[in-house]
Amino acid sequence: MGKGAYAQKTLDAITAKMLKGIEQAGGKVAKVYYCTHRKEAGCICRKPKPGLLKKAAREFKVNLRKAYFVGDTIRDVLTAHAAGAKSILIFSGKEKLSNQKDWEAKPDFVFKDLLAAAKFLTNN
Repeated sequence: MGKGAYAQKTLDAITAKMLKGIEQAGGKVAKVYYCTHRKEAGCICRKPKPGLLKKAAREFKVNLRKAYFVGDTIRDVLTAHAAGAKSILIFSGKEKLSNQKDWEAKPDFVFKDLLAAAKFLTNN
């Protein structure tokens, strides 16, 4: 795979397990997108480039200017901004508010966890 971390078979198994867990919890995911290119490939789908977000927006007829992109790294914030979406940064352990002076971009919203972000999104 892109970073050499997983074989395609392993990535497929991880994705299937994630989708099963989401379904068991009452959720539904229509489609999963991921880039498997190496950084040096220069593709348009590897974050922070917005290729996959734009593809999903076209497929699902979503106006990215009205969309939120949720992530747990500043790279995700950069991706949201590149796509024209609003960014939500959650603190899942990869990023911390105390690092904000070093951030390359400022998120539109920050939340302590995914549940807090989901509550915000369901009320907007």
